[in-house]
Amino acid sequence: MPLVLTNQISPSVNAMNGTGGANPRCVALTGVIGKAARCGIYQNRPGACRAFAASFEDGTRNLDCDRARSSKGLLSLSKDSWSN
Repeated sequence: MPLVLTNQISPSVNAMNGTGGANPRCVALTGVIGKAARCGIYQNRPGACRAFAASFEDGTRNLDCDRARSSKGLLSLSKDSWSN
């Protein structure tokens, strides 16, 4: 993860810039949410992002993913979301 895109939360924890406010949006997110958004540093994304599976990415529902999508006005993902 590029450290220039982060701020230090504690001696051992950094957070991506843009994720700490009332309406969080990571500075590495490009595009329009709900249309064509993607991580601009996907290959170098932080561990927290690597550990966060989208619903049904691994075959199971992730309620945290559903809540995050809902907060942006998006529908939950389904098993069919991964059939491409």
